[in-house]
Amino acid sequence: MRTLYSDYKPGDFEAQLIPCCGHLMYFNEDGSRVEIYGCPTGIDWKVNHINSHVELITDNAISTTIDFNTYKTQIINFVSDIEAFYGSPNKKILPEDELGRDAFKLFWIEWNSLKIKLDI
Repeated sequence: MRTLYSDYKPGDFEAQLIPCCGHLMYFNEDGSRVEIYGCPTGIDWKVNHINSHVELITDNAISTTIDFNTYKTQIINFVSDIEAFYGSPNKKILPEDELGRDAFKLFWIEWNSLKIKLDI
């Protein structure tokens, strides 16, 4: 969801746009969001905003450009699919360590605030 509001290049969020596993969550430097770490086999690409369009570029330099509203719709659909698969975070057993619990909570705070921006 972050890529709806800014350009992205691999590594900007410490992990891939779609992490393979994402076993660890840590706070970023200023503690404002969570970075997800895991193995390096996730899926990643560049996202460039150009006027009312979004350009997507793979590691192999294959690119496509779509209008922003189409991109936004795809992101909203993907968010809905993730939530349907994952279930309610309120029903999860939280990590026992404080860092893990706080990272989990901050992840969902950001997730929900980004959803509010999307109006979903």
